[in-house]
Amino acid sequence: MPTELLWRHGYPIAGSILRALDSVGLSILYWVFGFIIAAVITGFAVLSGGTRVQDSQANFRNSFEGITNNGNDLVNAFISIRFASQGYANAFNATDEIKNPFPLLKRVAPISLIIGFILYILVNVAYFAAVPAAEFRESGELPAALVFEAVFGTKATRSHLALIAVSAAVNIMAVIIGATHQIRECAR
Repeated sequence: MPTELLWRHGYPIAGSILRALDSVGLSILYWVFGFIIAAVITGFAVLSGGTRVQDSQANFRNSFEGITNNGNDLVNAFISIRFASQGYANAFNATDEIKNPFPLLKRVAPISLIIGFILYILVNVAYFAAVPAAEFRESGELPAALVFEAVFGTKATRSHLALIAVSAAVNIMAVIIGATHQIRECAR
């Protein structure tokens, strides 16, 4: 009986779940954006000397000392930067729900890229202000955890890791919703 009920009402149930995920994802997106703004403000606080970080401008004295010229490392860095802006492509998956998408996207897409670029640079400045470069080289893939530990302590690092998990979950939801939009448009 429950299987028959699910098959009979499966599409409305799936639509309701996706609609709920869409609204939850949007509210979580606002929280993630607020978190990025908080990271930028934290960077300014570290640079101004308002935190417990000692010598916050040490990484900016000889900025390019000890960097690599290995092509593999540079390509990996460029690919990581490319994946950081991957959500830009997901915006085009929902264009069927916008009344007049082309004029809107011509105006909004460059603005979103510029805002994303500025925030990306400012967050990186905040990272380098809070943690010495030697620790970054040894850290691996989560340098933001080092920043939170240096500025706020260990408990904040745990909450930061939870925010990373939430951000990844929202990204997965956005990709799934975008893929369903693509399938629906192809079926039309």
